[in-house]
Amino acid sequence: FSVTRHMMPELAAAQPSPPLMAVAEPEWYCGSKAVGNIHPRDLRRFGAYEAGIKRSLGQLLRGREKEKFFEKRFGRYGLRNFGDNFGSDGMNWDNVEYDLEHCLLAQFMRSGDLQFFEVGREASLHNMDVDCLHQRDGWERLCGHSGDHSLAEAGVGHNWCEGLWEYYYLTGDRHSAQKALGIGNHLTYRSKWVCLCGQEGGGGARDFGWSVLGLMATYNATADPFYLNVAREIQE
Repeated sequence: FSVTRHMMPELAAAQPSPPLMAVAEPEWYCGSKAVGNIHPRDLRRFGAYEAGIKRSLGQLLRGREKEKFFEKRFGRYGLRNFGDNFGSDGMNWDNVEYDLEHCLLAQFMRSGDLQFFEVGREASLHNMDVDCLHQRDGWERLCGHSGDHSLAEAGVGHNWCEGLWEYYYLTGDRHSAQKALGIGNHLTYRSKWVCLCGQEGGGGARDFGWSVLGLMATYNATADPFYLNVAREIQE
């Protein structure tokens, strides 16, 4: 992804696949409350959900193999494409809509299934290195999924950062924290526009929802009441 992640081919070949990783039990992740109230995997109580999300992950991975090449270029294994999905609205990249890394990393913490972590890691790295537009120091925004990853702007209804914060919690990757914080700052800047929702020129329900989710994720990560207050203004 970013140039800082490149390594010599011989070093890359020596790495175990998948990489070795120390993990805690799901009860520890869930009990920490670091990402709110989530319940460990429970096949008896949530059997349909547990089976459904594992089935969805399998469909996602099969799609990568099915569409290795299309449109006369690399498909889901392309340098700018890997970690993303294609076709939610036709011929477009999804830009991990809607916060795919959050879905995957949360399920990893619930289940301990490393496959969810690995695919969530790929989605996180793609999102922060390809889909994220660096505006200036401390300010980031995600790009629209209709513009080949980064050729179109996106409204606040297509900006999220829960998954990037969670990737930071799990790995200590400060690049992820910087991107998540920058998106949180962007949401504060756009809050006045979001508060116009329902009026002429305002946005829709997902502009409310994704703004509040991103602001609260940033507040939970930083304990800075500024983000909480902006979320309250939008909610009210």
